[in-house]
Amino acid sequence: GGGFAKFASAAHAVQAIDICRMEGVPCEMAKSSMGAKGGGDGGKGGGGYSAPAPGGLSWGAPPPAGAPKGGGKDGKRPRIPEDPNQVDTVASMGAENAGFDADSLHAFYQQLPGFLAFKPNPRMGGGFAKFASAEHAVAAVNVAQEQGVPAEIARSSMSVMSA
Repeated sequence: GGGFAKFASAAHAVQAIDICRMEGVPCEMAKSSMGAKGGGDGGKGGGGYSAPAPGGLSWGAPPPAGAPKGGGKDGKRPRIPEDPNQVDTVASMGAENAGFDADSLHAFYQQLPGFLAFKPNPRMGGGFAKFASAEHAVAAVNVAQEQGVPAEIARSSMSVMSA
């Protein structure tokens, strides 16, 4: 099964896709925007079907104009508080522009101590590498930067689904 979700803006949809991919949920951007009453207006309308979602959340029409967006700073989703010194994930943004595709990033991080998982992220031109500890992640950033691979500690730790 699957389905579609409409967001208040394309930026919110991109954020949702990034979150889904980080959590291992398959998703992609739809080829067209859902509009009102069946979606035939190319996204110029709003709303669409509104039904209660699991857990008491609701989907459907975007908030009215002037309503606050998101729950955090600048209308972005609030992050779960995490001690920055405990983040065990490396973000390689813009690596593709520096000549490193997803496969080469994966191969690079895989050979480093403490490597656990890699998730490519085409939208940021790179990906995320999860390590066994924050210390391993910091060491990986140092090695990557020394070798010209764009790398920094991610804003939060990547979660990995166990098989």
